[in-house]
Amino acid sequence: MTTTIIAPPDRACSRLAPHFVFRWQDSQDANTLLYPEGLNNSASEVLKRCDGKSSVTPIDSELQSAFPGS
Repeated sequence: MTTTIIAPPDRACSRLAPHFVFRWQDSQDANTLLYPEGLNNSASEVLKRCDGKSSVTPIDSELQSAFPGS
């Protein structure tokens, strides 16, 4: 049996999963976040909709239609 302990928000610490790479890219003059293994279908569908124009509610509705029963 595995027990998960969730810390209160004021004591919780965030970290990237080990397979993500966060680094500075001189060619882009910016930090980048890399995920070398690629994205699965559902993750790709979420990111396609993060266009800076759509709010969470319509994105959620579209994803529910795209992935019924999830």
